Amino acid sequence: MRKLLTIALTIGFLMTGFSQENPDFLLWSSSHKLTIDDFGIKKSDSNSGLSFAQFSMDYSVRGFDFMKKNFNKNVKNAIIKSASWIDTTQNVEYSLRYQQTLFDMAEIYTRRFRKELRRK
Repeated sequence: MRKLLTIALTIGFLMTGFSQENPDFLLWSSSHKLTIDDFGIKKSDSNSGLSFAQFSMDYSVRGFDFMKKNFNKNVKNAIIKSASWIDTTQNVEYSLRYQQTLFDMAEIYTRRFRKELRRK
């Protein structure tokens, strides 16, 4: 059992060392508001709406993180650029404000999740 735990921890540590942030994910920030460049797909027709954004709330524990009491730092809220689109021909400012509001709401729920993890 001890050997298995040692191997698992070593693999987890190595995976943590080689992982990199995904450039397709834009983390929520109070200082950065969404722009057209944050959407991977630019459309010129509004048959399916003015915009769509794919948000992701990620939670991961890697390597020796299980030994820490503070798991809430591992919760992240991001927009997935390549899965998000915007119509660039009409109501661009409206679409950006709408998607920013949804992104801000996702951050509220992310913070609630962090708060629950802190209480456990």
